[in-house]
Amino acid sequence: MRRIYLLLWFIIAVQFDGFSQPPAMIEGRISGFPYGNILLIRVAGHREMKVGDTKTDNTGAFRLFLSQKPQPGLYRIVLDRTSARASVDLLLTGGNIGFTSSLPLLADSAIFFGDAQNIALHDYRQLKKDAEKKIGILEQILSIYPEDERFYPRVVEEAELLKTEFKTKALAIASQFPRSLLSSYIRSDLPVFPPASMLPSDKQKFLFENFLNNIDFSDSLLLYTDIFASKPLEYVMLFRDGRNDVAQQTRYFIQAADRLLTKAKVEPKVFNYLLDYLINGFEQIGQQAVIDHIARTYEPTEQCLADHESGELQKRMEGYKRLATGNPAPGINAIDITGMPFTLKSGMATHTLVVFYASWCPHCNTMMPQLREIALQANAGNPKNPVLRIIAVSIDSDSTAYQDYIAKNQLNDTAMASFWVNLCDLIGWDGKIASDYYLFATPTLLLLDEDLKISAKPSSAMEVATLAIIKPTGN
Repeated sequence: MRRIYLLLWFIIAVQFDGFSQPPAMIEGRISGFPYGNILLIRVAGHREMKVGDTKTDNTGAFRLFLSQKPQPGLYRIVLDRTSARASVDLLLTGGNIGFTSSLPLLADSAIFFGDAQNIALHDYRQLKKDAEKKIGILEQILSIYPEDERFYPRVVEEAELLKTEFKTKALAIASQFPRSLLSSYIRSDLPVFPPASMLPSDKQKFLFENFLNNIDFSDSLLLYTDIFASKPLEYVMLFRDGRNDVAQQTRYFIQAADRLLTKAKVEPKVFNYLLDYLINGFEQIGQQAVIDHIARTYEPTEQCLADHESGELQKRMEGYKRLATGNPAPGINAIDITGMPFTLKSGMATHTLVVFYASWCPHCNTMMPQLREIALQANAGNPKNPVLRIIAVSIDSDSTAYQDYIAKNQLNDTAMASFWVNLCDLIGWDGKIASDYYLFATPTLLLLDEDLKISAKPSSAMEVATLAIIKPTGN
């Protein structure tokens, strides 16, 4: 069957030979997907960018022509549907690519023809999937089977044999394409298996020390694949344990970040990418202490700072340093929405929360009403000597949307006038307060002590209530 596909592809190539050919063409047929939208996505670590699209015909067939020569790297064919987004990966190296597949198992059923590297990539991924499944079954058996029984060493032997066979076959695939992106991808993607006979605790230590060994941190072309997103994420997750308290978990995450960034120092572009990726990741799980450690310890590589994204990273890193816990908060001098001048002063409350938000931010829409209730409860009975004062800074640029949001959520309630301040200069991210606080995302919260030093960077309203020693009710 594969020979038939190769012959068909050769005929298509001959037919196009006499015309001005585009830099690349992707052709395929997806059974069960008639008249569907096909998207071509370029993968760059954890980022994805659309570079082309087309539609299938009544049989699920399509041709996607690229108007410009594509950057070599990993790309993703995505079926744009309302119910699901099935996808299949491929490498673009400058030539034409063809494949067939079917739903619902788009990636597993894909058969590539005409392009040897994509055939090899999917052979490798299937090989890896099968090996990990079999090894996982055997390791599960070993975890419950008595070590002193004669079957135990046989299972260990079989598990080690599977690992050796997998590695040998994978490297054989890679060696067919020396000095290629595919070869580097396979070698960096190779999983590290602990010895099957190891105790679970020893396996964990083994992975801590050896998981990163196969990754080629010096190859910046891998930035245009998913390697530097998937592998570091897997590594960080090795250090996550629900049994740890907050301080222990922070220490483990710092270890993971340090090992990753130390490895990445061999290539400036990879190092800068991982700095940004780790900061984004730890922000999402509320690990501010880890971010502060990264900001204090590492600097973006200077030779990459001409790049726009690296310049933004430099700005963010500078912001983390200046807004680290224990540092004084930047001053605020502005006009509030009632037209009155406002200056951030010490001694105004036991705790001051500076919160940046926007009317169009979904998370803000959940958080701001919660903060209102927490502030009302915290200051109930003595609003003139507030326990918690909130400085709500909106980065809206649409006056009508902002005013409607304030009214709808009762953020201009006169009963809160002594402990709630609304600020908005209606120039969005470019406002002075946003700039002074190195704002790059909403919502952003900074909790200040009575002397206006940063005491914490909460990630939720409930965390504000806990840090401010308030017993919240409701949400």
